[in-house]
Amino acid sequence: MVSAVGPLLDAGFGYRRNRGLSKKSHPFLPKIFRKMSTQSAKERPESLQFPFLDDEETISTIKESKTFFILRGLPGSGKSTLAQAIQDRYKHACKVISVESYKITPLIRSTIPEEYSKVDEDLVDYCKRDISVIVLDDTHHEQERLDQLFDIADKYRYKVIFAEPKTQWRMDCLQLKEKNQWKLSVEELKKMKLSLEKEFLPMYFGWFLSKRSSEILRKAGQTFLDELGSLKAFKKESKYFASAIEDPKIKIDLTSYFVKRPPGVLHCTTKYTEFGKASGAEEYAQQEAPAALSPAPLPVAQSEAYIADLDAKSGASLKLTILNPKGMVADGGASVVYSDTICDLGGVNELANYGEYSGVPSEQQTYDYAKTILSLMT
Repeated sequence: MVSAVGPLLDAGFGYRRNRGLSKKSHPFLPKIFRKMSTQSAKERPESLQFPFLDDEETISTIKESKTFFILRGLPGSGKSTLAQAIQDRYKHACKVISVESYKITPLIRSTIPEEYSKVDEDLVDYCKRDISVIVLDDTHHEQERLDQLFDIADKYRYKVIFAEPKTQWRMDCLQLKEKNQWKLSVEELKKMKLSLEKEFLPMYFGWFLSKRSSEILRKAGQTFLDELGSLKAFKKESKYFASAIEDPKIKIDLTSYFVKRPPGVLHCTTKYTEFGKASGAEEYAQQEAPAALSPAPLPVAQSEAYIADLDAKSGASLKLTILNPKGMVADGGASVVYSDTICDLGGVNELANYGEYSGVPSEQQTYDYAKTILSLMT
């Protein structure tokens, strides 16, 4: 999951890679997006006023996390100045990699130059050393190249933040022709400009937990699984996880069952474009990429009927009742305490549905059930 911060992104848009196409406060939520524009250094030029440079709470969160800044923009737009500002702000906690120093000319090209292997070698070295803040200064106008960087960030559990210069000339190819050190022509700059403008689309609003908060939640989950696996009553009902075990001295390893790979960056997302109410939601939904990713969901009544039909044909128990199509919280037979708590806190109107999924349904039935739920969510 990837997040972005740029001239038009101070609201905290979450971004994801465009392959087929990354508010109430909470003590566990990081403050990186909470005060995106409330504090800024008066002495800092407007083009360098970013929350990760000016807001102390944001800076504190980034320092305690593993953050990978990907600077994007045309040559001469001010990326190097921004990289230096980040370096000055985070000092010893930060390492900057400037692709300029590797003599890689930024151009529209059919393949990624082999010289990037040295860039990635140095990047991976910093990742292995758990450097808190890594900044990569390049045009980043190619999808293939960005996919490579996302894979590295994912492997080493880094949160990605896009940052684009806010200089007045950042998209003015005539001015950039005079400012870029590569002596690129206006036409060459225009080709890259088109690529930069179309690579990414906002997918959702979201928050990303800091490394410290992620560890708190992860340890709490680990403790829960450990205690659950040692309960005698649970062992008698453990046929879905292991052979029934009644020996109180033997624990069921639920961690191995549930956690194939520990999560990297824990995150949460808000309502998808606020059901069309968010500014620009309608225009966004008409874009080719999100339309391809989000096929039209089944109508509510049809979804309920579809699950009822699955239930009738199965020996398992599959139920679905929609309580509020615009709700945010899913309810189910095994989460009564959870749903009761939501109601006690005044959130009854946010309960989206009642769902039941038990009795060992087949793999195909599991797929069909999950597909229906996800279709209603999006």
